[in-house]
Amino acid sequence: MAMSRPFTHPGSGRRLPDRRKCFRHWLKLPGLLGAMALLSAQASAASIETTFRGTAHETLFDVSFDGLHGLAVGDAGLLLETDDGGATWSRSPAAFTSLGLFGVVRNNGKCLAVGQMGAVFRAPDCRTWEKVENASQGRLLEVDLNASGVAYAVGGFGEVQRSLDGGESWQPLLLDWGTLAEGFEPHLYSVNVDDNGVVTIAGELELIIRSEDGGETWSLSHKGEKSIFSMFFLTSGVGYAVGQEGVMLKTIDGGATWRQLNSPTRSILTGVWANSGGKVQVTGVNTLLSSADAGRSFRKNTEDSRIGWFQAVAASTAEDGEVKIVVVGSGASIETIRSADYSDKVGE
Repeated sequence: MAMSRPFTHPGSGRRLPDRRKCFRHWLKLPGLLGAMALLSAQASAASIETTFRGTAHETLFDVSFDGLHGLAVGDAGLLLETDDGGATWSRSPAAFTSLGLFGVVRNNGKCLAVGQMGAVFRAPDCRTWEKVENASQGRLLEVDLNASGVAYAVGGFGEVQRSLDGGESWQPLLLDWGTLAEGFEPHLYSVNVDDNGVVTIAGELELIIRSEDGGETWSLSHKGEKSIFSMFFLTSGVGYAVGQEGVMLKTIDGGATWRQLNSPTRSILTGVWANSGGKVQVTGVNTLLSSADAGRSFRKNTEDSRIGWFQAVAASTAEDGEVKIVVVGSGASIETIRSADYSDKVGE
């Protein structure tokens, strides 16, 4: 049951987050629509093109690309597809669930989506979806899948699910939260599993944990006071994490250690993407921020108040190397960002 007031772990002597508040931050309920970004950064000369817009009552929570092919998911089973790098989008012709979908991943032509009531869906061909039975009844908030078919899904109250067969079957992992989080079971909002099988998970209390042995043992990489809502890693080991009250973190060793970046905002930050050329794109509530120098400084993208909030960011890559940065959010809006800061020929 979600707690209605801040929880103090016995013996810890410190206040821990209101659990309902943390879920509200991630899900961006209507009360957050009035939140305004407190930005001191200079506006950049960005062009934002709307490529899809749903109804005012629809929301997209996540987006994922595999080359030019992409998926975006949202409330009430909303699923959008693109095969041209995000230039055009279409609704899935046959809704396969009415549950909210909060996380999606597409990799090597295989797709997974997770959401309410522990729902996990897989499409081995990224076209035909099927529900996967699992023991979870909680809210799954994010999913990731590597090229070898290893997948992880994370969610509320410390839930971690693992699949070794591309999402066909899942097993819950019971982490030692007594050691990792002083007995507190944090909501987990973001997960990354690289092609070497190294898993990184982030959530409440700025908790970032890693496993280098397939989820058998876990180590604590970072801890703080706020919530981390999104992470992104490059194959070089450089990575970024963003979250509550404008928190921004960076790693250069694959997530083993993290340092805090100088953030120009206290807005809720919901998504992050980067490339090897030092470009970083961050999304948030009424907020879009970009960096051209690997996070040393950020600038505000113009026209960023078109929709109530931007929930997630990803990028498509064409065979010739052209990169399109795509953000999704409230109103089921999908925007493509073009900026003088972003070369069309750079990418990881």
